[in-house]
Amino acid sequence: HPRFQCPAREATCNKCGKKGHYAKVCRSSVSSSTTASLSTITGATLASVGSTFPHFLAKAVVKILLCGKEINCLIDTGSSESFIHPEVVKRLGLKTIQSSEPISMASSALSIKALGCITVDLKVQDRLYKSFRLRVLPHLCADVILGQDFHRMHESVTLNYGGNLPPLIICGLATLRVDPPRLFAHLSPDCRPIATTSRKFSAEDTDFIRNEVRTLLEDGVIEPSISPWRAQVVVLKDERRKKRLVVDYSATINRFTLLDAYPLPKIDTLVQT
Repeated sequence: HPRFQCPAREATCNKCGKKGHYAKVCRSSVSSSTTASLSTITGATLASVGSTFPHFLAKAVVKILLCGKEINCLIDTGSSESFIHPEVVKRLGLKTIQSSEPISMASSALSIKALGCITVDLKVQDRLYKSFRLRVLPHLCADVILGQDFHRMHESVTLNYGGNLPPLIICGLATLRVDPPRLFAHLSPDCRPIATTSRKFSAEDTDFIRNEVRTLLEDGVIEPSISPWRAQVVVLKDERRKKRLVVDYSATINRFTLLDAYPLPKIDTLVQT
């Protein structure tokens, strides 16, 4: 095909570094210097131990303390677990529990075996996490990766990227696609507010009502209300002549409440049983 129609015209070969062809058709032999250069680049990206990590991840990388040493930690919402680089484990002299469980990568066709796991105390922004489990995994892009097992310990984990758009909050709950229940579905269609007239009470009952209302307000059981509905209170006495305050809804909301086929049991019966 003509040169100007070549799909690799602007491509750079990953084998020799020259422009204009792909690595699979490259006819050049790779020099030792080129191999060393590519190895250095790969090592800096895949085995970041110390302060080196890919610059495009800088907004999600924080400093944490692990065994008293400050190391780089990537906050990764896409990782299901938390991991640590084996070089960090070796450098800090941490004891590893052997394990060879496969770890699935972003592509379902790729997987890698863990080298084991450790349990350590780590400190993130002055907050200490005791006996936190980290799986040892090679070729990490940071010393430590804190995944969703770490995130689920918190209500939320916020990273500030400094963008121009307002914050975007992703809800982890699925939308419940059901019809909302009707409010007051047990009321008849002709329901309307009713304000009953005031009743006359004796001086003794008036003082009792006043004291009971004040006590209920102070305890937070009731609160002041402005409503078109108005029901009256009634003072009742039990067998021991002890007074109690009740609200009489028989002339107000109970007039429009549909009867239940399963009436509530008597309180005395419940107490005795």
